[in-house]
Amino acid sequence: PWLLLRNAVLVAMAAVVALPETARATGALDWGLGALGLFALVMLWAVVELLLANASALREWSQARD
Repeated sequence: PWLLLRNAVLVAMAAVVALPETARATGALDWGLGALGLFALVMLWAVVELLLANASALREWSQARD
């Protein structure tokens, strides 16, 4: 189920990127915000991948604390 959810998010992001752009010129602020947004998405992806990879260890740690 997580793989399907991840793929659905990727398809949604690709659809947003494929939308036609506006008529105004792209400035430095636009490029900077785009770069920061991309960085945030890459970091979020890395965190989710780490959490999914360590899900069983996190579950065991959580049960040991109870």
